Amino acid sequence: QLMIKMKDAFVITKPVAPLPGGAPAEPSKLSPILRKCHRIHHILLKSKDLELYQHLQKLEIEPQLYSLKWVRLVFGREFHLEDVMNLWDAIFADGPDLALMEYIAVAMLMYLRSDLLEKEQSQCLRRLLRYPPVE
Repeated sequence: QLMIKMKDAFVITKPVAPLPGGAPAEPSKLSPILRKCHRIHHILLKSKDLELYQHLQKLEIEPQLYSLKWVRLVFGREFHLEDVMNLWDAIFADGPDLALMEYIAVAMLMYLRSDLLEKEQSQCLRRLLRYPPVE
C-alpha cells in the first residue's frame, strides 16, 4: 500500500528548469518528487536558515541537484547502514507521506551550514553530493 501511494514520488514525469533570475519553478507544475525537493529547499530551509538559503540561491544551486538523491534513496548513501535503518524506522513510522524525510534533509543542510557558507558553487555542490560521515 505504501509503495503504491508513493510511486509518483519516485518518478520524474516532466523536467522543470528554474524560472529566469533563479526564481523557483511553480510547485504545482512539478512532479511529486521534485515538489518534495522544492519544499525542502524553498520552504523549509528558507524558513529555518535564510542566510544559508540565500547563499545557495546566489550560487544557483538548485535543490534537485543534491536532494533528489537523498529523497530517492531515502538517505541510503549518506549514512552508515545501521543509521539508515534507524532513519527508515522513524521515516516510515511517521506516516505514508514521508514528511519526516524533509526535516531530516533540512537538518543535514544545517549540519553543513558553516562549511557551505565558506565555499563557492563547485565546492558546495561537491560537499552536498558527498555528504560527510556523521559520527
